[in-house]
Amino acid sequence: MKISVLLADSAQAGTDGKVHALGIGWSTIGTPTAPMSVIVLSDLDDEDREEQYSFTVTLCDRDGAAYEFETETGKHSLSLNITLPAPPPNGVPGARRLAAVANLGPGLLLPPASYHWVAEVTGSGLRGSTMFTVVPQD
Repeated sequence: MKISVLLADSAQAGTDGKVHALGIGWSTIGTPTAPMSVIVLSDLDDEDREEQYSFTVTLCDRDGAAYEFETETGKHSLSLNITLPAPPPNGVPGARRLAAVANLGPGLLLPPASYHWVAEVTGSGLRGSTMFTVVPQD
């Protein structure tokens, strides 16, 4: 299995492994952040036989540690749990893909720095990530 993570201004996952996206592939955003979509694509190998796959998508700092927001109730990280059914085998080796989209509204108060969205297949240690940079708003 291979995992890819992409960023877009907005996106929607279809039921056929497709993602419909606008403004895909950016790597710089202002703070507070505009709306964003985190896209996770997972290409299944022939030996991947699970009926469903669970992913955790976590906002991480430059060093790969979960980024923690300071709130009135303490520090909290931002993680999303996604479970998708595996597409049925279609008789073509290596031709199955899972697609998930997490849409986030505007307003994440991230200090200027580099961050990663990291997607991990639950229980496997298999990961994919994408980096982005937050800059001050003009």
